[in-house]
Amino acid sequence: MRQPHPNTLLVEGKDDFNVIRNLWVNRFPSDRSGDIVLCPNGKDEFKIRQAGEESETGGDSKLLRSFSAHIRQWPPDLERLGIVMDADEQVDRRWKQVTDRLYSEGYEPPPNPPAGGLVLEHPAPTRPRIGVWLMPDNHIPGKLEDFVRLLIPKDNALGLKADDVLNDIEREKLQLYASKDRPKAFIHTWLAWQKKPGRPMGQAFTNRALQPDSPAADPFIAWLQRLFCAAP
Repeated sequence: MRQPHPNTLLVEGKDDFNVIRNLWVNRFPSDRSGDIVLCPNGKDEFKIRQAGEESETGGDSKLLRSFSAHIRQWPPDLERLGIVMDADEQVDRRWKQVTDRLYSEGYEPPPNPPAGGLVLEHPAPTRPRIGVWLMPDNHIPGKLEDFVRLLIPKDNALGLKADDVLNDIEREKLQLYASKDRPKAFIHTWLAWQKKPGRPMGQAFTNRALQPDSPAADPFIAWLQRLFCAAP
């Protein structure tokens, strides 16, 4: 593995990368491109890194392995490290998977996910500050697509229609997706009806189909700022 940027945010895959990056740069425009984004104070920055990016595949197992490797291999070069994962169906199980790795490295995370995301210092000043966020809101079961759905305007006609369509096919038992994947089915149905059908979630910020300034994104943005950005 390549040595990381001193401030690194680890994410599961390409969708996570694109959603988070496009949400951030549409909130805080700058001349930066690629995987490094600038804080609104104009001086701090962080790199968004996809787990398993060398092989272009991600996933929760690779993300957890990468998270452990970053903590163990790079202090004191690594200053701040964040991880964003889907909570999936069992928030407590996912939280334990992450915090077991922190306990083993001398961190003292709380037993339950805190409101607003976790930002944690190590007792030793040479170890990195750690941040943890479980999608969608660090509290309830769900995944990236549940978070993205919150950024669709409440009165969006296509969003309402996509729900109706999914309800209809589920009533007739025509769906092939598992119930846990309904959020994915909803988002990709909604994306298929946009001006440029089927584009990835992250690109929906560009034409404001998704609202980067939605209050629903404020807690996540605030967590990123607490983790990576000093006050202006």
